[in-house]
Amino acid sequence: MKISGFKDTLDWYRKNIQSYTKGYYKYKKQQNEGEVYEFSKFLSKGAKVLDAGCAAGRDSKYLAEEGLNVVGIDLIQEFVDLARKHEPRAEFIQGSFLELPFQQNSFDGIWANASLLHFETVEEVEKSLAQFYKVIKNGGILHVKVKAQKGAEKFVIIKDKLSKHDRFFQLFTLEEIKKLVTKAGFEIIKLEQYDETKKFGKVGRKGLEWIWCLARKR
Repeated sequence: MKISGFKDTLDWYRKNIQSYTKGYYKYKKQQNEGEVYEFSKFLSKGAKVLDAGCAAGRDSKYLAEEGLNVVGIDLIQEFVDLARKHEPRAEFIQGSFLELPFQQNSFDGIWANASLLHFETVEEVEKSLAQFYKVIKNGGILHVKVKAQKGAEKFVIIKDKLSKHDRFFQLFTLEEIKKLVTKAGFEIIKLEQYDETKKFGKVGRKGLEWIWCLARKR
């Protein structure tokens, strides 16, 4: 089945949540722990962090292990239910990035790991970043990771190497992420593009490139 956009991708997650979560938890911590460490070193123990697009709570677990106070949010209620089982130290709620249910200046950091890439438009990404800016404190740290655009196509259907199923993705260039994040009011701390196999060796997925950005609210 071909996935045409955001709504269909959400439906796919709901229908395949168990198989996706099984593959999602096989994704080695090594592939995220360096980024978790880089993010966490800017925050004090007990800092309040939003895991934006928490899915089944894998990254929330890694963040909690760093001594952070984690709140996870996901649009899919079934993911929220699984996350509550997988990581009891964190709080999980159902909600949308486009209208975050939090007060201004609620968080010391926001972790948006591969969670902005299913939106169908750049405008939705901009609105999400504006919401992040609203709920993060001055000087707060933002982590964003998205799939890199390597060719002419910005919107693609990709067979996911973990789940073996097709899903819709919006891809980004390094310069595009720089512009989006700075336009939202953040100052870039670190910005890089990398190939998984070159960075992680055998545990990396062949041909998959990411853009990783760390930024601070100005």
